[in-house]
Amino acid sequence: MNGDRPDQWTPFSDTARAGDRDALKKPVFELNRQCVDLLVTAAAAETPELRLARQFQGPLRRLSLEARGRLAQQFYLLVDIRFTDHAWWRAALKHPTSAPLSAQAAFPKTPAIQMGRAAVLFLRHATELFGAEASFFGAHPSVLQSLSNLSLNEVDRLTDRFFKEVRPRWENRPAVWLSLIQSASTSSLRAKRDVDLRGLQLLVSQLLE
Repeated sequence: MNGDRPDQWTPFSDTARAGDRDALKKPVFELNRQCVDLLVTAAAAETPELRLARQFQGPLRRLSLEARGRLAQQFYLLVDIRFTDHAWWRAALKHPTSAPLSAQAAFPKTPAIQMGRAAVLFLRHATELFGAEASFFGAHPSVLQSLSNLSLNEVDRLTDRFFKEVRPRWENRPAVWLSLIQSASTSSLRAKRDVDLRGLQLLVSQLLE
């Protein structure tokens, strides 16, 4: 498998337009690759501030460029802004000054804002193409609806204000990240399919909450 190309597997139904679906693989891959590279950079510090980078400092440091590419080859976004937390998004949109904030940012402010903005705009576009089925990229349907109603200026304001919420998906589930990293460290298609299935199961369980 080429580490520079998004994987071909997708959970979308056969009725989804193949051309649209394929066109979205590249932005997912690019956003995921940016997230992975930032994690690797964080792990390069002597004492990483990001817990995920501390937990997997050695394995992240040892990821080759090809392995980073394989790690980025997910059908869902690895970067997250509480996209499955519809209650938080309701609060953030109605009362942005009182919405709960993480105490510490996961990524430096500038790349966090850029990555967060790109993720929101990607989900807006995916919702235009697929409707609720865009949830498989990693967002609750009600969150997708809220994002689709935002103007570009509102997107900029929100991602600037909430840049600390731009974080790795499932950062509090180290077992998931261990599986992702281990799968990326090999070229095993079976390991990749197992990780894909686990990711789909987690997403579905969160979307049903």
